[in-house]
Amino acid sequence: MIVFFLSEIIPQAFQMVEFKNPKIATEQINLLDYLYSFGVQPLFNNPMTASLAFALIYVSFWTVLLWYFYKRKLIFKV
Repeated sequence: MIVFFLSEIIPQAFQMVEFKNPKIATEQINLLDYLYSFGVQPLFNNPMTASLAFALIYVSFWTVLLWYFYKRKLIFKV
């Protein structure tokens, strides 16, 4: 339940954080686009592969978080 809730809240929060675009000084870029454009996309030639890699990284992050909660026996109930 916590992953379902946070997996939507975190990207929205990342989109609200804006700063100057390093490539185009007159434009703003949000944190989510920055992570994709400067973190993942330069590693791949094909934009579809970069998008898939970003999605897999995102899912892996939540899987590791759930695994951590499970190992610590942290159970969140509604």
